Amino acid sequence: MLVRNALHLVENHYSTCRKVKDISAKLNVTEATLCREYKKQCGVSCKKMLLFLQVFHGAEQMHDGRMQIKRIAYNNGFKHPERFTEAFLRITGMTPDEYRKQVKLSSFTTFWQEKWQKIKKA
Repeated sequence: MLVRNALHLVENHYSTCRKVKDISAKLNVTEATLCREYKKQCGVSCKKMLLFLQVFHGAEQMHDGRMQIKRIAYNNGFKHPERFTEAFLRITGMTPDEYRKQVKLSSFTTFWQEKWQKIKKA
């Protein structure tokens, strides 16, 4: 129930629930409890999941092609665009610019499902 509530919060309040401390505070549990339960049920740490979601949401914003990578990074909670690029590269295997050029909207879902499976195994 705790993990389901946490995922619901992140999904429905992404702009205000990007950190473990934000989620745990809203659920009235400690960060340690939330992370332990999440890892036990999902097989991946809270921080990895949140980082994945930040990059995923950034990738969604890239599809119109008009928004600058710097703006996308800031919109998704990165204080420094370089950190977004590093995380993006680590998760996808390509830079945000390379991603924009290679991934078409039609393959968006498949691409991210494959990346999530790799994250869960790491």
